[in-house]
Amino acid sequence: MLFASAFTDTLPVLLVLIGFTVVGGVLLFFIRKRLKSVPSETTTYSLSQLQTMLANGTITQDEFDMAKKSIIRMHRSDDRYLDKSDNLGQKERKHS
Repeated sequence: MLFASAFTDTLPVLLVLIGFTVVGGVLLFFIRKRLKSVPSETTTYSLSQLQTMLANGTITQDEFDMAKKSIIRMHRSDDRYLDKSDNLGQKERKHS
């Protein structure tokens, strides 16, 4: 009898915890899936393409400057993953 009373008291709490776990797991699954997805419309131009577009009048000087800064910022963030010895070697080659 004592066992039945304890079971009926804890069953609702146990079901709520299981429900939270399932809902949380599903939410995490969809959030991770969405974060890993690649944007469908990514357009990347090189500096030479941007210069050509500027010369043709396709973009303005302000648009060119913003795109140029964006490209430089993107490449600088990639540089932080280089090995320190690679950076030193590149600096020595540039100065030679």
